[in-house]
Amino acid sequence: FVQLDAQLRLAFDLISAAALVQIAVLHPHRMAGWGWYAALGWLSALGLWLGTNQLDSAFNWWLVQAGCIGLSIATASLMTASFHTKPHPFTLVMRRLVVVALLTWGLLSLAIWRGSVRADMQLNITNFGVMTWQVFAAMAVLLSPYLSRSRPILQEFSLLAASSTIAASLDLLFVAVFSLGQFTSMTLSLFFSFGLYLIIRRWVMTRLPGRDSLTMERLFQRLYRIAREVERQPDTLDASLMRLMRELFDPLEVALVPGEMGHTALRGNGSVLIVPIPLVGGRLSAVRHVLVLKHSHKGQRLFTSEDARLAERVMEQLHRALSFDQAVEQGRSEERLRIAQDLHDDIGARLLTLMYQAPNAEIEEYIRHTIQDLKTLTRGLAAQSHLLSEAAGEWKRDLSQRLAAARCELDWHMFQDADITLTMVQWSALTRIMRELVSNAISHAKAKKVQVKLRLENDRLTLSVEDDGVGREPATWSHGLGLGGVRKRVKQLGGSVRWLEVEPKGIRCEVVIDYFSGTAGMTGTGTHQGATHPGPDSQFSH
Repeated sequence: FVQLDAQLRLAFDLISAAALVQIAVLHPHRMAGWGWYAALGWLSALGLWLGTNQLDSAFNWWLVQAGCIGLSIATASLMTASFHTKPHPFTLVMRRLVVVALLTWGLLSLAIWRGSVRADMQLNITNFGVMTWQVFAAMAVLLSPYLSRSRPILQEFSLLAASSTIAASLDLLFVAVFSLGQFTSMTLSLFFSFGLYLIIRRWVMTRLPGRDSLTMERLFQRLYRIAREVERQPDTLDASLMRLMRELFDPLEVALVPGEMGHTALRGNGSVLIVPIPLVGGRLSAVRHVLVLKHSHKGQRLFTSEDARLAERVMEQLHRALSFDQAVEQGRSEERLRIAQDLHDDIGARLLTLMYQAPNAEIEEYIRHTIQDLKTLTRGLAAQSHLLSEAAGEWKRDLSQRLAAARCELDWHMFQDADITLTMVQWSALTRIMRELVSNAISHAKAKKVQVKLRLENDRLTLSVEDDGVGREPATWSHGLGLGGVRKRVKQLGGSVRWLEVEPKGIRCEVVIDYFSGTAGMTGTGTHQGATHPGPDSQFSH
């Protein structure tokens, strides 16, 4: 029975070592020629076990131990080659666990060899050496498939088991080699094992947590910027979240795939993190997507349950911020609609009554233009969105009516390489700027022709309003409410404005706004010439 027990133990040791070789070539991905490596490992273990049956029992044990150590070294080498071929955090972590186990195994074997010559130490070897190794091996086997999901206490317990094995081995070694007393050898072994524990913990455990490189303050700033950007451009949510996940986890791959999940999930023993993207109103596509992150920190770490919780909290906070912004915007829209309705029903009705009761044609015409301005204002307030092409059509019609009443000609030109949705601030500011400049050309410059050029190209908006009036030397003008209002609204849009003399006569005002879509939402691309709006006024120029 004793001989059978020894043979079975040797067989199990060799099977475990050969299994490590097979794991190294198959997981997490198959190596080229994996079948040959696995077959060589199993054949080596089988040959070693068959060969040791014919040798002395003590020599059998040492030969098997050497074979197991050799197969373990081969396992670590194969994992290194696998990681260099295709980086994967699980490979790196498992290789380090194998190295720790190999060193612990070698130290314990050395202690048993040195202690076997002393009869008084056989009981200690049996009771403590073998027991601590079995506890460590069991913890390593139980922990390795669940590295990404294990609680930190389980990970720490596994390393403490390794430290206990080292402490027991050192205790036996100190007694056998230096003939130290039990208390002295135990004190020294605990001291050295604690130091090794700290080194091993730093070496192995730092590959597990996947600590984020962003501080909480910087993370809050990123979330705030994403919320503001998505509020203006809902379709930038996916790209913004991909950038944020790269900053948080630095994965080798980030993919956006269609799918729907209720919560963040780990896959592939922590090599993959799946993050659902919150559904935001206003996007062109309502299809749900998820972010698939592979291999945290360039393949150096595993994703953990803490990473999953962090990603889920980030998505929850972003969803709350976006929901709050949408509620605020809805309130603003409802308030604008109410104001527009009140202006139309109250002020509009009163102006209409005054127009019919006007004492002469001049006052009637003035009130008529005021009513027309009020209609343009209320339509703008009531509209949920303003496409640039549609707003340009409204501007062209409005300016045409104003100039026609003053017997002045409008020359309108427009070019755009993308159609964008204007914010209320953009629409209102551009409307006021054009009206003020045209009014100045009519009332002050006494112009007979006004040329308006509106151009959006490469996210740069330029507006040019030129007249052939009597105005000269704009540098000497005193900027009253009119020109001051133009400057204020251009500054509000983040642009610049200047007035220039033109030959033979007239003034040209140039407005330039860089990064114009930074406060608007993209709705399409294309090249448009003229006022691209439906209706009879859709010519390029006239």
